[in-house]
Amino acid sequence: MFSFMGEELINELTNDGIKQGLTERIKKVYEILRDREVVKTLTDFTNLMGLPVQAASQLFEGKRYLTQIQMYMLTSKTGLNLNWFLTGRGDVIQRAMTDKPELTAQIAQAIVNKAIDPDLAVEIIDELSYKDKVIDRQRSEAQDLSTKLIQVMELVERYQKANG
Repeated sequence: MFSFMGEELINELTNDGIKQGLTERIKKVYEILRDREVVKTLTDFTNLMGLPVQAASQLFEGKRYLTQIQMYMLTSKTGLNLNWFLTGRGDVIQRAMTDKPELTAQIAQAIVNKAIDPDLAVEIIDELSYKDKVIDRQRSEAQDLSTKLIQVMELVERYQKANG
């Protein structure tokens, strides 16, 4: 039916393949976070997601999967790339983590406390990310203009000295 796809990709796209991939990646996330000393124990790891410690063994055995909120909490607190976690593709850790980790943690806590709708929280984070990119672009443009202004001022000074 899908002969253009390799057998490995077809297996990966099955429900069981997706679940197996998530189970393998949750184990890898734990190892990475432990190696980087973000977490020291399984308890620390499950606390990142607001899960009881007993849930860890179920996660590692593929008997339990993270909810959207738990995935958000994990990615927002650790810089884990959600795309990699869901698909196994891309960088494991996001290249550009938010400059406001305390705000992201507050939003994650608000989701856990049911003080904010998770979809609204994602929209807020996306909007903040967009605004950060706009600010970075404007800062870069301002630096370029500043450099050009300095060059013009130097030219004017040289001209005045030469014709002085």
